[in-house]
Amino acid sequence: MSKSQPARRTAPGRSTGSRRARTPPGFPVDAYPPQAYPPGYPVPTLAPSGPARRLAVASLVSALLGITVLWLIGGILALYFGYRARNQIVENGQRGQRMAMAGIVIGWGGIAASGVLLAFWLLSPYSAR
Repeated sequence: MSKSQPARRTAPGRSTGSRRARTPPGFPVDAYPPQAYPPGYPVPTLAPSGPARRLAVASLVSALLGITVLWLIGGILALYFGYRARNQIVENGQRGQRMAMAGIVIGWGGIAASGVLLAFWLLSPYSAR
């Protein structure tokens, strides 16, 4: 025969659940309810994406395509989108200036690499002329 175990005693307001059992002694169980933003403070949201931001993204994407697939065409498109985006960002105070600058720098690098490869191809002794 097994002895029956006595019921566990808990402090008033406490239960034997796993969440409540970890509450340090001396603190009420639900002392800190979930916090909401106080009245008068704006709820954080994402910044709106304007046309200059889209042009900056287009500049960076075409620059990356320019150094991998499109070579000269991607570099030229990256420069066009990058300079246009940078001008709009400066005029309107929008975000995306670093992305536009990255597209411009990578675009110039892609054009330079295309020129070097074209020069090697034209000056190589094995090219069929």
